[in-house]
Amino acid sequence: MLTFIRGPDSFTTAGQIYVKLLPAGEPVQLTNDSTLKMMPVFSPDGSRIAYTVRTGNFSWDTWTVPVLGGEPKLWLPNASGLRWTDPQHVLFSEIESGSGIHMRLVETTEGRTDARIVYVPESIRGMAHRSYLSPDRKNVLVTEMDNAGMIPCRLVP
Repeated sequence: MLTFIRGPDSFTTAGQIYVKLLPAGEPVQLTNDSTLKMMPVFSPDGSRIAYTVRTGNFSWDTWTVPVLGGEPKLWLPNASGLRWTDPQHVLFSEIESGSGIHMRLVETTEGRTDARIVYVPESIRGMAHRSYLSPDRKNVLVTEMDNAGMIPCRLVP
């Protein structure tokens, strides 16, 4: 299966979440709303798709929708670009409390316990937006931006 957003933009877009059976299945639309979305990803058991929603007040939240269809639901507030690192742990970006936009990378359980900070941008206006775990699970590739826009990716342990 493949999940994707069909929409006009590539960072966040007002498009919809779809799932498609490969190689020749028809795309099935799972969401139908005007929220800005990005980065859909399957849960480890393949039963749901998690994706980021950005609201008008610049909150970045993770929502889920069942792969077989159903109502999308808010799952983790202040959690953007979520990826599973194993069946019980997730890696995502969150805005530091009281900072406005300073976005750091954390790993935690699905229930948001045992949080561990993985990376914090040096600049107070820095935002670690997207992250990708290396195949050996020892490093994380982080895409980051600041006032000037996107800056070079970082590889962090």
